[in-house]
Amino acid sequence: ARANAPAAAPGAAAARREEGRALIGALLAADAPALLVARLEQLCFETRKAVMRLFSALLKSALPLGADAALVDYFRSHPRISQLLLEGSGRHEVFMHCSQMLRACTRYPELVSALLNEGAFDRLIDLASHQSFDISSEAFSSLRELLLAQKAVSARYLASNFDVFFRQYHTLLEPARDYVSRRQALRLLGDVLLDRAFLEVMLTYVASAQFLQIHMNLLRDISKTIQVDAFHVFKIFVANPNKPYRVLMILHKNRDRLLKLLSTLTSPRRPDATPPGGAVPFDEDLTVVTSVLKGLELPARARAPSSGSIIFGGSDSPSVASASDGDVRREIEEAALNVIEAA
Repeated sequence: ARANAPAAAPGAAAARREEGRALIGALLAADAPALLVARLEQLCFETRKAVMRLFSALLKSALPLGADAALVDYFRSHPRISQLLLEGSGRHEVFMHCSQMLRACTRYPELVSALLNEGAFDRLIDLASHQSFDISSEAFSSLRELLLAQKAVSARYLASNFDVFFRQYHTLLEPARDYVSRRQALRLLGDVLLDRAFLEVMLTYVASAQFLQIHMNLLRDISKTIQVDAFHVFKIFVANPNKPYRVLMILHKNRDRLLKLLSTLTSPRRPDATPPGGAVPFDEDLTVVTSVLKGLELPARARAPSSGSIIFGGSDSPSVASASDGDVRREIEEAALNVIEAA
């Protein structure tokens, strides 16, 4: 009997897996996810919580049970589910439940891709500035998951929709926005740009003089916390060893004011504290950026006297990562990775 015991366990496990797959198949065949989400607002609060738990458990268990393909096919054939979840994320009665179920979908790259193509970023960025603090916070949590849970998918999307995405995302950084929204938006932006999965996006971002202006202005914010968060994005512009001509001119033109401003920044933690993961402490980062700014040199054509102040915006010079110059691109990518690893 003892010898037969180990053999029985795998069989029992296989039976449980088969039962789990059958249960998932039955729920999908009965159209349970779509029907429950569609009727969510008609249910009492406790029943809504039960629906949220069932929905999340379904998405969590499908992959280990081998039912992920059937689940993905079901959601692809029912795009109304994601639409209802995005709409519900802004309704006071069901925003918490819909947000949780929306984030559960990010376990699957196929579902993230579908959500992005259905305008999830547009909706969540709008909700991130909602007048309700709770709805805004849940929207930021969903936006973070959508960006970072399946990085390869979201990085491709951002690279293909760069201008549209950042034109809308930067509205979250405007002075008229509340402090909490601006800080969350800055932190999420920094996390994205400093992640090696988003290298192509980061290289395009730091080649923009208009984006540099945004973060230079944020360095002057009345909130010291906003200044520090803005610095973590600003430092990437400075660290780029092959800055576009216009970016270099702006940094050089404003160098003295920037150095004076950076000298007033204070570390968010003790000077001798090292951030989690062994990252470079803030004060050390600040020292490196200050040193690079002091050593900035303009090319010969930029040294002629000019009148008036720098005009921000407009078209930039060609991208620093030109496809025709493989050596330059490799140099930039290596330098960018060094920034990411040190951040």
